[in-house]
Amino acid sequence: MTAPHRAAQNGAATVTERAAPTSRADILNAILDATEFRESVAPLLLPRQTFDQVSITIKMAVRDNPAILECTAGSIRQAVGRALQMGLEIGVTVHLVPFNVKVSKRGEPDRWEKRLSAIPDYKGLIQLMVGAGSIRHIEPPQVVYEGDTFEEVLGSEKRLTHVPCADPAKRGKIRGAYVFYRVPFGYRDHLYMPVAEIEAIRANSKQYSKGELPPWYAKKCPIRQLAKYQPLKRTSRLARAIELDEEQEFGGTPEAETAPETPMGSEWAEERTAPEPEAAAPDAHTDVDWQDDRDLVEES
Repeated sequence: MTAPHRAAQNGAATVTERAAPTSRADILNAILDATEFRESVAPLLLPRQTFDQVSITIKMAVRDNPAILECTAGSIRQAVGRALQMGLEIGVTVHLVPFNVKVSKRGEPDRWEKRLSAIPDYKGLIQLMVGAGSIRHIEPPQVVYEGDTFEEVLGSEKRLTHVPCADPAKRGKIRGAYVFYRVPFGYRDHLYMPVAEIEAIRANSKQYSKGELPPWYAKKCPIRQLAKYQPLKRTSRLARAIELDEEQEFGGTPEAETAPETPMGSEWAEERTAPEPEAAAPDAHTDVDWQDDRDLVEES
């Protein structure tokens, strides 16, 4: 082989080496910069919210969980769109969570791919319920353990007493979970779910049916049940959030087996980085006079 031919081959090799494949970060930037994608999500943005702000929150989520970059481009676009449909803040009240999804059909060798999903936490559902106006305030949900002192009394004098075990090492397994809430005109009530009801729901979950019951899952169950009791026609965002949340957890076909890319451990499950949502009362109300609900009575 002549020297010019060798030089040509070496040059070709050099060009090939320089043409490195596009990184996953570049793919994410291409998705976010695509005009078609920006236009498709523009109607879903909240008032005074810009797409650039959403783009920053997505990149912050990627920084906290780089596995998002391994998800398919289509699932990234869909997850972002669904998060915006809920009207919640990515990384605070709705989370972008990668899942390993089995895409091979029965009888074929196992084949998996990573897909991104938008998962609202219980704080997000609280925010949407209070925003709907049918519930004025929701207290943080609580988990009841076997070592706690707990009593629920129903009937004309309904009440709930809960004294948590002072020693976490002796509190035992989860016994149930509850949430207190206030409706218009100041009435305070609670919703308690024993562990058997929670486990019956979790048994149908595509992602969380195995292993020990996580505290975050126990907290979310009474919040999700309470949300279902609300007049969903009053807020399309709450209805959509419930629909998308249940579709992700319970929907799908037998061939589509999913598992979280990373377990819902303390960082996500306890939502330590997510502050309590501001449960803003409807317009013309303050924290002082919120019980004066005369203007909320629907005209006949």
